[in-house]
Amino acid sequence: MNIHSLNFKKIFKNTAPHTNRYDVFRDFIFMASIAIENVFLKSEEKESDYMRIVNKYKPDDIERFTQMYAELILALDSEPSDILGSLFMELEIGSASLGQFFTPYPVCKMLSELSIGADFDEKLSKTGYISVSEPASGSGSMLIAFSQSMLDKGYNPQRQMTFQAIDLDPIAARMAYIQLSLLGLVGEVVIGNTLTLDFHEILKTPAFYLWGHTLKRSSVFNSLEEISSKVDFLRSDINAENEPFCLNLDLFSNCQISKSLSNKFAVF
Repeated sequence: MNIHSLNFKKIFKNTAPHTNRYDVFRDFIFMASIAIENVFLKSEEKESDYMRIVNKYKPDDIERFTQMYAELILALDSEPSDILGSLFMELEIGSASLGQFFTPYPVCKMLSELSIGADFDEKLSKTGYISVSEPASGSGSMLIAFSQSMLDKGYNPQRQMTFQAIDLDPIAARMAYIQLSLLGLVGEVVIGNTLTLDFHEILKTPAFYLWGHTLKRSSVFNSLEEISSKVDFLRSDINAENEPFCLNLDLFSNCQISKSLSNKFAVF
């Protein structure tokens, strides 16, 4: 565990100490995910949800939330991995009765290495990118690991990978959304049941809006549109840029939009 993850844990333990730990973690996840998503959507409803959560906490605790967010960004920047999933398990705030266990990142990394075989170049040559679907994504560990394995082998996952992550648990899904967004990956996180095809909400990453249009729509995205009439796909009138706002997964050191995300989260 890197120093920024340790800092996150320390700050978390001092945040609203008399409030249930799971509730504090859940609120952090919802605020962070709404802050990222609403930079593009400008939804009054989501803004109201955001402020409703904020108003539950004292000013000092609100400041600690911003510090936790900063430490998460730094942790992902210094050592891209499933930071939130690891923290969730180490803080022991999950529910064993609900089967809330996240696969250790090293296991996911090993499996992802096996997924990138000798025919990977051939697959890329057909469309220019790889579509990855994770029907039970949890906090996004497997997708993060796959993107890192691509990077290790000289590929650019921000330009050569799209993903679709699905999870029934809104907290886990939003954990995945935060991390995959901060890593600059193109894709969407779906909150819903893969088995029953009952989908409730779709969260598209900033990269999807900013340069996802430069990639052809994969069959993964099209299939969800075809099988689920219950889901309203989210759209934005943002003027998309042709180039990614981060390189080599180094999101917050060389992208202008990071200022918007940070300021958005800090206003409360």
